Amino acid sequence: HPPAGTRRWGGGQVGSDTYFNRASALCARLAAGTVLDVCRRVVGGEAANGCAIVRPPGHHAERDVIMGFCFFNYVAAAAALLKDECGLERILVVDWDVHHGNGTQNIFYSDPSVLYVSLHRYEDGAFYPGTGSMYECGAGPGLGYMTCKITVLCRQLLYTRGLSLIICCEEKEDMGVILVTGSAWAVE
Repeated sequence: HPPAGTRRWGGGQVGSDTYFNRASALCARLAAGTVLDVCRRVVGGEAANGCAIVRPPGHHAERDVIMGFCFFNYVAAAAALLKDECGLERILVVDWDVHHGNGTQNIFYSDPSVLYVSLHRYEDGAFYPGTGSMYECGAGPGLGYMTCKITVLCRQLLYTRGLSLIICCEEKEDMGVILVTGSAWAVE
């Protein structure tokens, strides 16, 4: 059941874990538009780099499923825009969050042009959303995805080292752009 008063405010619940109110759709569209606008400006040469601070990170949203408080998958929309509208051929998405970005991974699971790297807590699938095993490495032409599993015992040094090693190895792939998504959940 939604929290008391949610329906009175024009809200409700989507799925098992996401609540909304009458402003949620507008806020989610504004956040998505902000991310896309930053990408267009950077690729168009108006800025050397960019940052869109939006909440939630969106990485749980799938193509047609709202979940984990995420209505739209902002980084997946940005990667699609950069490929389709801007003509980039290689994109690296680094997801830095305590939770695995199941939506982002699923959207690009068979796509060899988007490499998805997720640094997250896994705990053998017992930690939300229960995905992100080191064996989830893509399928078909997308085989070779990397998902970096970070356990409960890992602390900042190992986490930072893992990210550095992955980025260092992938620089050889000549990525057109690196998109980073994450949230405050990544901070202890």
